Amino acid sequence: MGDPSFPDKLQGLALLPLANGSFTAFNNRGEGERVFFTSQMEFDLLKDSIHLVVDNSIPDGILKKLYGIACSARSNIYLFTCNFLLELLPRILPPEWQHAKQLSWSPGQQGVHEDLLNESFIRTESAKEKSILVSYFAVWEPQKAEFYKDHVLPRISEFLSQPAVVSAILCDVKLLMENDNSVRAALYETPFVLAASGAWVHPSRFVNLKKIENS
Repeated sequence: MGDPSFPDKLQGLALLPLANGSFTAFNNRGEGERVFFTSQMEFDLLKDSIHLVVDNSIPDGILKKLYGIACSARSNIYLFTCNFLLELLPRILPPEWQHAKQLSWSPGQQGVHEDLLNESFIRTESAKEKSILVSYFAVWEPQKAEFYKDHVLPRISEFLSQPAVVSAILCDVKLLMENDNSVRAALYETPFVLAASGAWVHPSRFVNLKKIENS
């Protein structure tokens, strides 16, 4: 395999190991089925299409040779890129996402109240979906404290007509502050308490946050 012309000698031979345990043929670029060389994270994205993925469990020496062949851009082995992700999304995403205008979502115990989410948020149901968004679209899930500080408390006036939602917000804020002093400091600087004057003020200037649940 040290011969530079070795990849050319492989053309047509069904010796390319795939992640599903089978073998496919080496072909010239643009011929035959495309096979992707992936990282572990990318492999997880393609786990439902492993017949398109090089077997990463083969010996390291052979794997490095196959990686070199992929980098040469002369064969049907391709490095997995964002462009290929976009092309393969119909195979990767859940079937119920196909042609859907709206997706159902059932938050778990760590979920937040439905009414707190607006059009700025994309809803996911699995680690696979989150991985796609984080890795290829720079979209990630904020920490709960960050979510309330940046996306909920500045909009609290929108929820005044929904007492149950306001109550849920205050309960969550109280728990967050009890569990993390840094959260308390950040929330002290967020104007989400409605004063008698009608202005929104910082809670540190108006109430004792330890009693926020009763305010």
